[in-house]
Amino acid sequence: MNTINRHPAAQSRKELGSYPGFTLIELLVVIAIIAILAAILFPVFARARENARRSSCQSNLKQIGLGLAQYTQDYDEQYPFVYNGTSNGNVSGQSWKVVIQPYVKSTQLFTCPSAASPRDQASNDGVTGRSYVTNYIGDYGTNTQAESKGKGFMGYYIGSNSSSTSLADFPNTAQTIAVAEGRDVGRQEVNLGYGNPFTNLLWSGHLTTANYLFADGHVKALKPQNTYNSTTNLWARDPTNLAFSTTQASNAASTIAQTASDFQ
Repeated sequence: MNTINRHPAAQSRKELGSYPGFTLIELLVVIAIIAILAAILFPVFARARENARRSSCQSNLKQIGLGLAQYTQDYDEQYPFVYNGTSNGNVSGQSWKVVIQPYVKSTQLFTCPSAASPRDQASNDGVTGRSYVTNYIGDYGTNTQAESKGKGFMGYYIGSNSSSTSLADFPNTAQTIAVAEGRDVGRQEVNLGYGNPFTNLLWSGHLTTANYLFADGHVKALKPQNTYNSTTNLWARDPTNLAFSTTQASNAASTIAQTASDFQ
């Protein structure tokens, strides 16, 4: 019986278990599957990273809250001013962030992990980061104790009649925002009821939310529209007795709406 002698090279390939590679169609199918998996998983990874940064930001704010609480213990339950100079506009080295440095012992706390320029740069005190702003609601031009204290969390040094806020000024500390996240080039405060230059100041880039430190020390991530609306005002320390004027209410609504729109 005749046998067919195979070519030695073909025979050796078979013996070694060598077979032809993938076809072009098979390669394209594999590439398509990888692309689909990447499209599904990359956003998940991005959200996970941002959630981690949001948690780190919350830790920063909690430590800032502890620093403010320790400050009040040393200063007869008084909070610092936004600026603690000797006259209106004397801000060099005198921001609220600077005066609580002996308690927090860190300037890095004032930079959010999600900060990009200019939020990661030094603010106008030349020392601390720009990521966080305190809550002041008032008129800068009136040298009265009422306007100095304002309607928010922290007072503003205006002149000889200035008066800072104290623990006794807050009927509901758990419902009053003390510090928020900002995106401005250097302000130490957000004046929600003032309008420009504060309309574009608030930041809400943690998956459309921002972290807020409240006067009682707790930190919560909220959408901006959940901090001020027709039924909620977490910015006024006493919404009943220190209600926003018509102008303040209009400016506050515009600022909140602008922030929500910018970070959709």
